[in-house]
Amino acid sequence: MYVKVIPDINKVANVNFKVKGLSSEYVAKYIAEKIEDDVENLFDRIRKADYSSMESERPWVVVVPTYAWRIPKPVEMFLRKTDFIGSQEMYFVMTCGQDNGCAGKYLYKMYLRLDP
Repeated sequence: MYVKVIPDINKVANVNFKVKGLSSEYVAKYIAEKIEDDVENLFDRIRKADYSSMESERPWVVVVPTYAWRIPKPVEMFLRKTDFIGSQEMYFVMTCGQDNGCAGKYLYKMYLRLDP
């Protein structure tokens, strides 16, 4: 799982990935290369239950695989428990085999629960 801070989402918003088996890591690195920025792999933080705050003045972009037509539960838990300081904007890029099912609906419900 990767979180990506993107200064100008319009630079990559119209990219359409059509490669079978495309990993979230590849997509995050592709986006980072296009906007000349870094990625942070969240897997280690999730594994260690490290919910310490993260800070950025630019929008957050979370790149995750679609799992059971939604974001993976460990990622959802991480997002709920971690304090994101600075930018209040968060975008999701989901990799999937064919479609992401109801993922948008679940993300919106999660946002409603997170929004103060």
